[in-house]
Amino acid sequence: IQEKDIKTANYSIQPQYQYGDIRPCIKQESYPCPVSVRTPPQIVSYEVRHSLVIKVRDLGKVDDFLEGVVGVGANDVGSVMFTVDNEKKAMADARNLAIDDAKKKAEVLARDLGVHLRKIIGFSESGGGYPIYARSFMKAEASDMSVPSVQPGEQEIQSNVTITYELR
Repeated sequence: IQEKDIKTANYSIQPQYQYGDIRPCIKQESYPCPVSVRTPPQIVSYEVRHSLVIKVRDLGKVDDFLEGVVGVGANDVGSVMFTVDNEKKAMADARNLAIDDAKKKAEVLARDLGVHLRKIIGFSESGGGYPIYARSFMKAEASDMSVPSVQPGEQEIQSNVTITYELR
């Protein structure tokens, strides 16, 4: 894993308290015992959480990577996601394919209707990124836990275009 592919997402330190028992009350002649007398809470330890976002570029190494991080003590591993490295280029490629497809459909429709396409008078685009197919929330309870195999599936990037033509 390259250093550029490791990023701290969150780092926190929280005190862990032990709450004392009720202190015994020694009743004095003129003073009644209070309803409850507790010792103040004491800090007994700290909980440190260091959350990282790590990009694994070689999908063939994801299972080994997950097994390795659990093996060295990670006890909360989650949100495995698959993304596209150059999303802008992938979206531009999808848009170009959608435009080509829309033009071809318009030409066929114009021919079937017996009209001719003139100039483009309107264009709109909609579409989203890509679905996240793999998602995993795992908690390691024992050091001998085996990590399930992560299946990347297939990524699909969509672009929907609407082209409005003037007809003749």
